[in-house]
Amino acid sequence: MKKIYFLAVVLCGFINGYGQIINFPDANFKAKLLAASTSNYIAQNLSGAYFKIDVNNDNEIDINEAILVKSLSVNTDIYNTTNDIIDLFGINKFTNLQYLNCAGNNLPQLNLSQVISLKQLYCPYSKIVNLNVQGLNSLQTIDCSYNQITVLDFTNLINLKQIDFSNCLNIQSFIHTGLFNLNNLSFGNCSQLDVDSLDFTNLINLQYLSVLNTYEYSGIANLLSLNVYGLEKLIRVHCERTRINVLDLSKSKGLQRLIIDNSSISQLNIKNGTSFVWDSYYRESLKTTNSTTNHFW
Repeated sequence: MKKIYFLAVVLCGFINGYGQIINFPDANFKAKLLAASTSNYIAQNLSGAYFKIDVNNDNEIDINEAILVKSLSVNTDIYNTTNDIIDLFGINKFTNLQYLNCAGNNLPQLNLSQVISLKQLYCPYSKIVNLNVQGLNSLQTIDCSYNQITVLDFTNLINLKQIDFSNCLNIQSFIHTGLFNLNNLSFGNCSQLDVDSLDFTNLINLQYLSVLNTYEYSGIANLLSLNVYGLEKLIRVHCERTRINVLDLSKSKGLQRLIIDNSSISQLNIKNGTSFVWDSYYRESLKTTNSTTNHFW
């Protein structure tokens, strides 16, 4: 009797470990995982080498195989929807995953809040409406541009360094509380972001800021004020085709390049005690405090 009980315990341990197969409802997602090999760029192991995830060749992915994956590229051709992934259910079992590229798919609901080790996320052109990255304290880079996202909430993602949500036409809210290490922010063509002012003064380590619109005033139509006062580490600022009318960079002592292209800025304070390169294409209407003198241009 004791022998039977012992064997049952051992068998249960085997099933819970090596035999626990992950359920992937999306056939295209599962097919992509099974296609990973040393001869393609789908998956990298913990050592950084491209490898076959399905080590035991059973046409399934179990937990002990998933935890060996450090990097995963399941991106598809944006012009060919045949193999689009619509659901990444099961991705939470990849607990050591640090890099994910799922660009070009059809993922209206993308919940990655349980992919706890994720550092880099690339998901542009994926038709995302709702993106959940809450609690991903290791996340450093996110490119979610060209999506249908309505709300971006990056609250307290303290290690996040780079964000790009350009051409998210449906974006209505951008929450950036607690992003103390953010150094690169890019956005534009966000025509539903109905705000007249944006305050980025809490982004104390911001170095690169781009607010770019493809067509004149086509995005963020009502944005008149951009507050970056006191951001001493700013290196490069690029404002293109915006309605922002006043910009104060007088505290940005590290500024090296300023680009103002076809914008409505009428007053620009760049008297910060340093010299840098700046370009403007409508300078005749621009009232500027020079960086090295007290004169206005």
